Amino acid sequence: MRKIVCWLVMPLIVQGCAQQPPADLSATLKGIEKAKFLACSGPPSLEYIQAGQDRMSFVTNLQRGQPIGIASPTAASPESCSVDAVFEHDRLVSSVFSSNLSMCQLVFAPCLQK
Repeated sequence: MRKIVCWLVMPLIVQGCAQQPPADLSATLKGIEKAKFLACSGPPSLEYIQAGQDRMSFVTNLQRGQPIGIASPTAASPESCSVDAVFEHDRLVSSVFSSNLSMCQLVFAPCLQK
């Protein structure tokens, strides 16, 4: 009987210890001030204004001095986070995170703190 209980309880314990899914960065960061966002992301690789919106694209990682993409095409590809962000009145109104989403979580962790 004891073995049966252990077999029934163990999957629940393992499931409880499993990693929680990462936060939806787009939803969590919506409304953040542009200055705070930039403090986490670093400078944009592309920025333009369209219809009163400040649109920016980023490729970032935790080792910001590391060459990425077009700046050094022969360099080994670092783990990076790509973001397309739209700001209105210095607030984030929409964003799309891609590439390594775990790296995105690490890069933007300071921005998630209240």
